[in-house]
Amino acid sequence: MPILRTRKALTTMSPGATVWVEATDPHAVPDFESYCEKTGIELVQHWEAEGVYHFLLRVPPTAG
Repeated sequence: MPILRTRKALTTMSPGATVWVEATDPHAVPDFESYCEKTGIELVQHWEAEGVYHFLLRVPPTAG
């Protein structure tokens, strides 16, 4: 579910914009890594703290 919501949000964002996503599902890590690799969205960083997975994503100039 985090990927679907994020994808929807990213379609409305300008190139270079960033979004911070939080998820509690440990499978979100490989899901976001794969999604970013396939779409060209930049996974700036990700980390886990107290069972919450944080992702910072950036829309590249050529995304669309």
